[in-house]
Amino acid sequence: MWQTGLHSSTSLYWSCTLGATGTSTGKPASVAHRCSVSAAGFRAAPMPCIRRGVCTSRTHSRTSNPLKMQRNTDPAGNSIGIEPTVRVEDVYKSFQDKKKSLFSWRFEALTVPALRGVSLDVYAGEVFGLLGPNSSGKTTLLRCMSTLCKPDRGAVYVLGKHTVRESFAVRHCIGVVFQDAGVDKILTGREHMELFGNLYHMPPAHLRRRIDELVGMLELEPYVDRLTGTYSGGIKRRLDLALGLLHEPSVLLLDEPTVGLDLSSRRVIWNAVRKYATAGNTIVFTSHYLEEVEILADRVAILDEGVSIAVGSPPDLKRQIGGRRFTIRVEEFCPENIAQAALEALRSEGIVERAQINAFDYNALELFVEPELLDQLGIDPSLNEDEAYSVYAERIRQTLKGKGFDLFGITERGVSLSDVYMSFAGRDFRAADEAARLDASTKKRKPKRRSSLES
Repeated sequence: MWQTGLHSSTSLYWSCTLGATGTSTGKPASVAHRCSVSAAGFRAAPMPCIRRGVCTSRTHSRTSNPLKMQRNTDPAGNSIGIEPTVRVEDVYKSFQDKKKSLFSWRFEALTVPALRGVSLDVYAGEVFGLLGPNSSGKTTLLRCMSTLCKPDRGAVYVLGKHTVRESFAVRHCIGVVFQDAGVDKILTGREHMELFGNLYHMPPAHLRRRIDELVGMLELEPYVDRLTGTYSGGIKRRLDLALGLLHEPSVLLLDEPTVGLDLSSRRVIWNAVRKYATAGNTIVFTSHYLEEVEILADRVAILDEGVSIAVGSPPDLKRQIGGRRFTIRVEEFCPENIAQAALEALRSEGIVERAQINAFDYNALELFVEPELLDQLGIDPSLNEDEAYSVYAERIRQTLKGKGFDLFGITERGVSLSDVYMSFAGRDFRAADEAARLDASTKKRKPKRRSSLES
């Protein structure tokens, strides 16, 4: 038995063990391939495979992974996606934390719910987004799909395989890219891909072709033969995605794929994701960028505090809300009391039904206007939609002017996913995201320990 391993400062630790068992009589030994990975550099590599019959090694089979062939297709070979590729059934997950007691230096056990009864289906050829503010359960759900996290209740199936009972089979047919790039700064990008390809037991000729494909797809030509220690954050992210796509998994799981990246790198990653899904593969990604989900996702599940509050395509979800959104700035930098007075003035005239003051936008007024409100205000029903809302905007201007407010500006727009979130969750997306971020930063602060003199 022999082992080879790589251990770097980035916590990337791979081990590839080739085990052989035999007898003292010198009979041929049976060989089992085992590839495993831990820590931040997790990749879906083949696990013990001979007894499961799912090995892609040239030693055993030159055919593709049979698990990839479980995709539903019609006689012509086109994906029809009747059965979900990923199924999440009533999943609950909580974590144990510690809370400092108010009356002593001791810590009390605290249960923090991350997922509370989430159910959803994802189909072949679909780009599925998980949208929500920080601490909404997106990453936990993705970890449950990737076999790294065991649900407390419920089940997750990937290509019909249970992620807990059949975790080895699931890992064989998925690719996972988490937020932190698990790359070694003393290797080049090409050396990383060659290393991972060998761990996947990819034939050398096929591996070389695949590397060339990914280098072109992700625009890595100027960087692939440089040390990754010289890469920018965006280039590292592209390389990380290339490692996740290297073995052509049927299901690709991405955790915040473009967080903190410049527009150029985001565009490259978006194009690569869309192209990979067009080939019939399934992609699930998490994000708290509203515009990214609207551009990239075929369907989206909106999570809030561990609960799936809405599932559907972005256009369908926005169509359910309907109407228009108006942003009113009484002053460029408006004090809250003036914004509140203006809002009350509009409500007293019956011009506003649903509205809020957006503290993250210098106390601008956010109005949610449904077509029914236009009818109640007696606006001519023969006008088209744009003309009717223009009349409504003019009425707002006249009302505020009559109440003594000098209007700085008013803008009109259609419904966004932020409005969908607000409609279902009852709070602003940016406010929820900021509140969760502040709460997380508070929890990270370690309490001051008492010295031996104080005890």
